[in-house]
Amino acid sequence: MKNKYFVEGEEVHIFLSSKKYGDMKTRVSKSKFDLLSEIVSSWYPKWDKHTKGFYVYGKINTEEKQKEVSLHRVITGAQKGTEVDHVNHDTLDNTDQNLRLVSVSDNQKNRKSANVSSKSGIRNVHWHKATGNWEVQVKLNGKKIYIGTYKDIEDAKKAALKARIKYFQDNKAI
Repeated sequence: MKNKYFVEGEEVHIFLSSKKYGDMKTRVSKSKFDLLSEIVSSWYPKWDKHTKGFYVYGKINTEEKQKEVSLHRVITGAQKGTEVDHVNHDTLDNTDQNLRLVSVSDNQKNRKSANVSSKSGIRNVHWHKATGNWEVQVKLNGKKIYIGTYKDIEDAKKAALKARIKYFQDNKAI
């Protein structure tokens, strides 16, 4: 592997370089390092406009052509159609304890923030035009659960957090 790196306890810090974005580093579990250094000659950061974060990619040679692969999918062995969740929302933390295979639904539960189009900027809180209040709803197994309406956005924010804790107890990072 061409990237420089150093070992610290059970983690390996791999330095990444990009002409466009500069230098940064990713962390991986020591137990996965040999695999990562064998299959890709160098790893690099790539900006994801959807998540507004960096992911780590490398290129592998297949029989037909060169193929781009993401570090977190290689580490977890994720198959097509499976989501990999960065539990603490740090997409450069690719240690075993920060990665988990989840469904699309479970990955959405662990989103860091509201949708880009949200007026409130708070997950599960939106403006209800008819009542002139902030409305809180959560979605569980495809069904919307109405929590309530609130005049004050801070009260709505607290209610949304309380609802996520109640309905998504199995989620590590609410």
